[in-house]
Amino acid sequence: MKALWAALAVATASFVTPSHAGMITLTEGDFAIAPLSSEATGTGSSTVTTESPGGNPGAFRQIALRVGVFQSEAYFETVAGVTFNPSIQGAVLSAILSYDVWRVATSNAGATQIARGVAAKQDGVLYKTFRGTTTSTSPAAFTAPDLVTLFPAINWASGGLIEFGFGDGVSSGRTPFTLTGGYDNLQVEIEFDETTVPVPASAWLIAGGLGLLVARRKAIWR
Repeated sequence: MKALWAALAVATASFVTPSHAGMITLTEGDFAIAPLSSEATGTGSSTVTTESPGGNPGAFRQIALRVGVFQSEAYFETVAGVTFNPSIQGAVLSAILSYDVWRVATSNAGATQIARGVAAKQDGVLYKTFRGTTTSTSPAAFTAPDLVTLFPAINWASGGLIEFGFGDGVSSGRTPFTLTGGYDNLQVEIEFDETTVPVPASAWLIAGGLGLLVARRKAIWR
């Protein structure tokens, strides 16, 4: 009898409740696959390509924004492979996004700032923000604040697939220009709660079967 209860306890513990937080690092590779989704807004235009070589190292994502007089343009994209699903993998405790960013080219010596855009998408809604700019002409490391705090409207606890990405944006005065930025080495480090992972149906079947076996044996022994 004790052996049966011990087996039931082990089965339940093994399949139902992991007892620690997990860590996973998502990376973009060399942008060999088209982005999951993109959004361009404004009165200017955007041209986005994957360039190789020139990254840090290998290929990188290039965003060229063109604006006329008193125009603005912004472009964001989420990247294939850089995704996490809380409803399947567990509740997100923190999500730290980082990448390299730099100015590739400009047609106007006064237009030098490449925006450090941060993006996350869930259930068809793109959440985006800018976290400063850089004027570096070589890859400069950037790390965004915890995205769980940055985008509180996302259901980090039990929602569907979350896509991660980046973006750029410009605005002009009386002088039109084209400003091109480079983005590389997108990475998201996620800490998540493994105890919130849904229990597989097979686990409940195993545990239930052991419970029925115990009940049956008790009835026989009586």
